[in-house]
Amino acid sequence: MTQKELLDSIKKHLARFEAQVTISNANNEYDINIHSENVIIPILNPLFDCKLKNVNYSDGKNAEAIDLIDENKGIAFQVTSTNDLTKIKKTLTKLLTSKYKNKINTLFVYILTKKQDNYSQEALNKIIGNKIKFSTKENIVDGGGLYRKINEINNIVIIEEIEAFLKYQFSDVYLNKTFTLSKLELFKENYKNSCIANFSRINFFGLSVNNNKPREIELYLLFVSPSFSTSTSSLNYILPNEERLLGMFIEDRMSDLQIRNTNFQIKLNDSSVQNETLSKYLTERGLISIGGYPNLKLFETFHHGFKRSQKKSFAELFSGSKNIVVIGKPGAGKSSFIKYSICKILEADETIFSNKEVYQYIPFRIELHKYNRYKKLKGGGFTNYLVELLQDEYQINISIDDIGSIIKTFSTLIFFDGLDEIFDIHERLAVRNDIEMFVKSFAKVRSIVTSRFESYEEVNLSEKLFSSYEILDFNETQVEEYVKKWYAVEETNNVTREREVRNCLLQLNHVDKELKNNPLLLSLILLLYRNELDIPTSKLSIYESCTNTIVETRDTKEKKLDIKLKIGNVISVFAAIAYWQFEIESAGKGVVNYETVKNYIKKYLIDKGEFSEENIAELATNEFIDFAKTRSIYLENKFTHKTFLEYFTAYYIYSFYYGNWKKAQELSELISKCIGLSAWSVVLELLICKIDSTQINYEVVDDLVEQQFEIHFLDSLIFFLQILKYLKNISPLKTKYIIEKSIEFCFKEGETTKEQKIDYKEVLFFNLTSIAALERFKDIIETSFKEFLEKTSINSIYLNAFAYEFAIVSGNTTLVKILQDLNLESDTDYIFILKHYPNLFENSKFIETLKLFKEKFDENKLSEVYKSRFNQQIFFNSASFNWIITYISSSYPENPIQYSYSKIVDEGISKEVIIEAAKRKSAQLTFGQSDLDQTYLNAKDSACKRFIKNLRSTYFHVQDTPAKRNELFYDKFFKKNGKGKAKSKVKRKR
Repeated sequence: MTQKELLDSIKKHLARFEAQVTISNANNEYDINIHSENVIIPILNPLFDCKLKNVNYSDGKNAEAIDLIDENKGIAFQVTSTNDLTKIKKTLTKLLTSKYKNKINTLFVYILTKKQDNYSQEALNKIIGNKIKFSTKENIVDGGGLYRKINEINNIVIIEEIEAFLKYQFSDVYLNKTFTLSKLELFKENYKNSCIANFSRINFFGLSVNNNKPREIELYLLFVSPSFSTSTSSLNYILPNEERLLGMFIEDRMSDLQIRNTNFQIKLNDSSVQNETLSKYLTERGLISIGGYPNLKLFETFHHGFKRSQKKSFAELFSGSKNIVVIGKPGAGKSSFIKYSICKILEADETIFSNKEVYQYIPFRIELHKYNRYKKLKGGGFTNYLVELLQDEYQINISIDDIGSIIKTFSTLIFFDGLDEIFDIHERLAVRNDIEMFVKSFAKVRSIVTSRFESYEEVNLSEKLFSSYEILDFNETQVEEYVKKWYAVEETNNVTREREVRNCLLQLNHVDKELKNNPLLLSLILLLYRNELDIPTSKLSIYESCTNTIVETRDTKEKKLDIKLKIGNVISVFAAIAYWQFEIESAGKGVVNYETVKNYIKKYLIDKGEFSEENIAELATNEFIDFAKTRSIYLENKFTHKTFLEYFTAYYIYSFYYGNWKKAQELSELISKCIGLSAWSVVLELLICKIDSTQINYEVVDDLVEQQFEIHFLDSLIFFLQILKYLKNISPLKTKYIIEKSIEFCFKEGETTKEQKIDYKEVLFFNLTSIAALERFKDIIETSFKEFLEKTSINSIYLNAFAYEFAIVSGNTTLVKILQDLNLESDTDYIFILKHYPNLFENSKFIETLKLFKEKFDENKLSEVYKSRFNQQIFFNSASFNWIITYISSSYPENPIQYSYSKIVDEGISKEVIIEAAKRKSAQLTFGQSDLDQTYLNAKDSACKRFIKNLRSTYFHVQDTPAKRNELFYDKFFKKNGKGKAKSKVKRKR
């Protein structure tokens, strides 16, 4: 056996050693830890040139601090399966007070499982001082470190001895009665190969123009790492597409700005950039007006989306919460980042993720709509489904007991993909409950759930279990990176490629950010540009143009794509399939598989008279299915992306209903049935925009709006307000009516929508702000608000909240000025906060404003929680505001928690008021439980400790009981307070 083979064998058996400890500990069998002390001696002796003995036997009891010792060499080992810093601190503390303290000059801690990526050397130095040398890098060892040391000695005799010993001890290990580690290793290897084959390539339309290029493209060649934010929109309607004012300013004056760690938070650090410069910049573009507003100097810079949010890079995705839900728009790249992550984890590419522990996980992807179908047909949970999934899609046979042993014993990463693709709300709720139960049942599972905004709002996962991230749109840098990667695959000629990339990027400057910053739509735009060398600008145009390009434009260089189909109008067939399939999935009735699709197409072709003979219709159907697969439009019984399903569904309704005057009433009834349902929102948007695009006057769209208002007023109001900016052939009167009613309903109580969980005031308000920057709506909004004031008797506090929040979110201060002109301004505590909103974004001004608030109002109000009346996340990524908690959160991590606390105390704020503030959940914290624990340990002020305890209880539901999860907090806090030790386990866990 060669040295490489010996080393490979050692690596395998060390992994088995580690796995056996993991398996035993997972089943509360800790005797393996004691046995391991003896097993490890024959390996450590030659590697460290020592003669270790087990002091637990020589001393006749469980020795303190150490397990193995060579007194002549002064070397000792502590052998443990516990890998946290607390265990190491305990070991060192006990060693320095034990009888061995003068006999040992070198201590190693051997971790039987996996050691952590990092340990605090500073924390250990406080314990050991100059008494003993101990390096977190050198003196903490696990199986991986042992293997590296074996490799480094390069002594074939020692390597052979260690290999033979490990093989004898760990030739195989059983996970259950039949499943061994060798079988697990074989499973992982087969799974890895199959997984990478499935996920590392993508079938992507338009990327195979040249005949000599394969249709399958490496995912790695096109993948652009996404960004995430803990800031997630709570709206389930269309997001705005107007320019982000601050983003524009940053792009133009990047050298003059210091961008802080948080999104859109800036600090002017160059005297050449004055506030007037920013005001002038925005005014010149017609985006704001200046004058007449209190504290206006900086107000316009803090608006619409200009909020503090915690950003995460793709590399940091696994560095935070154990379970997260990633919410995003259609086409944001949710499934792509999952496939990329799985491949890179299986390949152990440690350049991708900063948390190296994730590479020890076994990743699985579960498409939730498939799981839901399986559950309805066969019953059973995720474990049962994984067995069938592995057999059907990965050609791997594994039993339910074996997959259960893997999930229970080993670190497993489950990607629950596409919660939004379960249309039926009751089924979606049931699947959500299954996910929550699954992650609670298996301690070693970490998970990521993905969903669109629209569907997630109805079935939110537990905040105690899951943290929410938003997958962000591409920024300009990512757009450029994607364009260049796309062309690197698409065009081999350097000159042509550089020219087209340059021209494409120039044209993209004029495309709505909502379109070009969405990865899927950017792909569609690039496909269109490649074929036409021109880019349209509206969403409908892009959907329509791309679909027509995909379906009707043949590439003459690819013979397969030049086949003359028997079917004359392929778009009509795609549209028919889409509408039929969309209705089935929306209603949750029936199963779509190859046979049902084939039979439906054949019947459709015969019914519409394209073919009269069944056998010819069948041939045409088979030919069409092959064509759809080749063009990567429809394969495996579904459209390659939900966007196609939605577009073709809208196209079918337009052609079949709107194109036939006899079906006008049916069209109205269909729209009425679907309006207000989130699953249908995109389809209806495309449909109405398509109808609008064919008009030459206002009559048709106005009548359509009026019909729907008579049937479902509020749902129709929300829907037409959100698409208002896309409609060109709606009358000014109807436009004004929609805006007037939207303002009115922002103040109405007790109204309901079809999907009752929707906060209609929040949605209406947000969509009003999204059109406020568009010139054609500014006067209408101003006039409608004035007229509303004339006929309303609503409390002026509510009106002020509306106007000021509107100004903050949209950057349009007109409504505030109207209230000022009419002497309708209020000066309550909440309105005071809104008036001084810009001051909240600079520490010194925040404190000054807090003191002014204290002088003007009762000090106890500093502990109150103020909530945005329209649920807008305007307070540092939260809809809630509290002077104390918001300040501490917004100062962190620049200032430690204790420093921010002391700063408030120094300003004369009562400690009781500060403590009371911590009892009321308000701002979104930018620090975690561990930060609070550490602050508590370091705090000397008893009031500060009470403040921290209340924060822990309020935000993390942690009560003052000895928590096993937090040994640091238990050791330092509970022992100091005389509550004693927890009862020891019957079996010794090392």
